[in-house]
Amino acid sequence: MDFEAWWNQHGQFCRAGGGDYEKTFAFRAWEAAVNMERKACAEICRSDALKMEQEALQAIENGEHDEVSSLRSTAWRLTVAANAIGARAG
Repeated sequence: MDFEAWWNQHGQFCRAGGGDYEKTFAFRAWEAAVNMERKACAEICRSDALKMEQEALQAIENGEHDEVSSLRSTAWRLTVAANAIGARAG
């Protein structure tokens, strides 16, 4: 949800007055919360990608080569997602 939609549906009712002055403070708080959430999501994706890479290495060591491509593909997609989410965080 973008800020304007949030403000119109919820935010203006949480601030006394709900005018431009209050909206500025609300925007900064909303922006910080969104960035924290994005950073947390990116970190989860990176962590999961690392786990998948470790599983791929374990599969190679165990001779389970059929699993490697799938694991590495998933790890790559998670890394791409982490980078995209992280780039959107401030």
